[in-house]
Amino acid sequence: MKVITSSNGGLLSAVLFLLFVPSHNSQSQVRRLDQPGPSLQSITRTDSVFDKTILQLVDHVSGKDIRSLIDTLASDSFEGRATGSIGFDKAAHFVAQHFEQSGVIPLGNSYFQKFKIESRTVKSKVFIQNTPSDSIETMNVIGVKPGTTNPDEYVLVTAHLDHLGKTLDSIYPGANDNASGVAVMMTVAEILKNVNTSRSVVFIAFTGEEVGLMGSAFFVTHPPIDLKKIKFMINLDLVGSGSNGIMVQGVDGHDTELAEIKRINQTYFQFEIGTRPNSPNSDQYYFHLLGVPAFFLYAYNGTMPYHSPGDTAEKIDAAVVENVAKFVLMNVWNFTKKGR
Repeated sequence: MKVITSSNGGLLSAVLFLLFVPSHNSQSQVRRLDQPGPSLQSITRTDSVFDKTILQLVDHVSGKDIRSLIDTLASDSFEGRATGSIGFDKAAHFVAQHFEQSGVIPLGNSYFQKFKIESRTVKSKVFIQNTPSDSIETMNVIGVKPGTTNPDEYVLVTAHLDHLGKTLDSIYPGANDNASGVAVMMTVAEILKNVNTSRSVVFIAFTGEEVGLMGSAFFVTHPPIDLKKIKFMINLDLVGSGSNGIMVQGVDGHDTELAEIKRINQTYFQFEIGTRPNSPNSDQYYFHLLGVPAFFLYAYNGTMPYHSPGDTAEKIDAAVVENVAKFVLMNVWNFTKKGR
């Protein structure tokens, strides 16, 4: 998650977002995000969107497997994944390889949407060594699962891959911020390999979020798809710690989509759902400004260290990432359907 600085120089940390007490509709039953729930197949359903096949797949999502992905992404070998660093490039290739194994194909000739950022911009925000030139090349990692009946309509699942990098003394692993979001996105891609979706599902691991939402800004100004055909977007950031529930940010102007999310939650999960308007604190921001129903999901009231070397994989709660992944899968599946 990006830190926001106010015009008077005060620092508004994203930590405040995690501690924010949300306004939400009270529900008769509320499940903790860090507790396992019942099999979704056992729940009485009132619609035909979620058939036995998809519910079986969602039930088989494993928090331990997601933790394994986070372990890799937050490992020392990726050196904190600073935008433009060797460690980030290694992480980008790891994600692209996973996309390929999950049947997610490139948009065009490559998984990598490459562009350049001024070196001084990057170095002012994150820790990166050896930048002799004036600009740094970096990349978004983009793949698509083509839809079967409406392939030119899109549902997006996104998460920023970059973090703060390393100093001479410390590596900033970025397990919660944001290996957690990337790992959930990769899991969604892996699960959807086993089913056909009506609309295309586009997966994006953004670069440059920590230096000012650079990757998502580049995507919307150099779009490889028609942005007007994006029917729904879930952006994942900080989803590895948070017992209270799920915050849905960017709801302003998108009452219909929010109602669908709440309906699915009430039927299958009963998590506490908080809501907030759009804000430039993660990669949904520019999409939302363009009219896309782009929602940023994060787990709130977590205990993870933020923007510190202590944001490590062993602190990630496997139950939380499992529940978030199941919640995201159900919503992505719902919005792949024509008419949703």
